[in-house]
Amino acid sequence: MIFFPLDSLDTTLFSGCHSGEINQVIFSFDQKLRATTAIDGTVCLWDSDYNELAQFTGYPNGDMTASFSPDGKLLATAGLDGIVKLWDVESKDQVAEFKTGDESRGFDLNFSPDGKQLAMVGNMGILGWWQIESFDQLMVRGCNSVRDYLENNPNVEESDRHLCDNVNK
Repeated sequence: MIFFPLDSLDTTLFSGCHSGEINQVIFSFDQKLRATTAIDGTVCLWDSDYNELAQFTGYPNGDMTASFSPDGKLLATAGLDGIVKLWDVESKDQVAEFKTGDESRGFDLNFSPDGKQLAMVGNMGILGWWQIESFDQLMVRGCNSVRDYLENNPNVEESDRHLCDNVNK
């Protein structure tokens, strides 16, 4: 492994996206993407040649943390407001938002190795732990929990009894 002194870093690689000081640079596991967070409340997504791909905003209080999912498809960001946002790296859309109920800064944001869970740790310990699911996975879990109710409750209309019939168990 080769290390370069910090003063040799060309900070112009990340120019143009942030209007404030950059406080974090993270890399996707496959090294194809980078993300930077800055005190201006922005997160910028870059390719491996440092071309800007997207800018995510929405953190008015500045200092943030970020983490890529193991497959590189999601970017999680957290700000001082205790809100965690999930961004789809391909579409550049926000796909989820979680609130910790605690307005303290998340010091670390990590996905589980399988990418199905996300944890945020702050100065008061674990601030949040969330299950990450696709829409299809959410439908299966939801239907599995209400299937018996739909099929057997006499107060459910006949047309609603079959809402989960085509959702795999």
